[in-house]
Amino acid sequence: MPTRRAMKKKAPAKKPPAKKPPPKGKKPERVAPAAVPSKKTKAGQPSADGNTLYDVVEGLMRSFATSNRITRFLLENLHDDTWHAAPPTGRGRSIAAIVCHIHNTRVMWLQSYGRKMKAPPKLDHLAVSKADSLKALDQSYDAISKVVGTSLKSDGLIANFKAGAAPFLAYLMTHDAHHRGQICLMAKQVGHPLPPAISYGMWEWSKR
Repeated sequence: MPTRRAMKKKAPAKKPPAKKPPPKGKKPERVAPAAVPSKKTKAGQPSADGNTLYDVVEGLMRSFATSNRITRFLLENLHDDTWHAAPPTGRGRSIAAIVCHIHNTRVMWLQSYGRKMKAPPKLDHLAVSKADSLKALDQSYDAISKVVGTSLKSDGLIANFKAGAAPFLAYLMTHDAHHRGQICLMAKQVGHPLPPAISYGMWEWSKR
């Protein structure tokens, strides 16, 4: 005999509600797919979704340029009597020697590229003037910028610097900042501390 459960009638399956047709004269709205940036979009230009892509290479090169200008800003505002003043402890470099070291280090890296790279001449800290050093710093900056800028836009390699082009710029900017600190301390030790407008001005990257 069939059981009571089997005798019960099964409830008919519910049908999904029918979609209402759109009003006359109106077409159904379509949901646009998410915009995908085109492969042809250049860095720094609006992408397909309206956003702007940041040009990292340009940002790195502008940072290096700012670092060089900050060094110039510091040197231009030093008291003239500090330039060749001997360290009060009798040991260490004079300010002129520190600036020559910054430039000569850049020249050393440029010379590591071989004869194809024309590097500016090194400076002699005993004979160099402030004006000569400012000119030389710009020369070594320009030469380094060409090398690193080309590398960042290609394979990212730097001769004799395994970490690559971007870390190389960070290395150079850190090197400059380290010696800027030494220059500030030396100016204070020889009796000509920097005015607050200059010491704080070196941190105003948006103005430099």
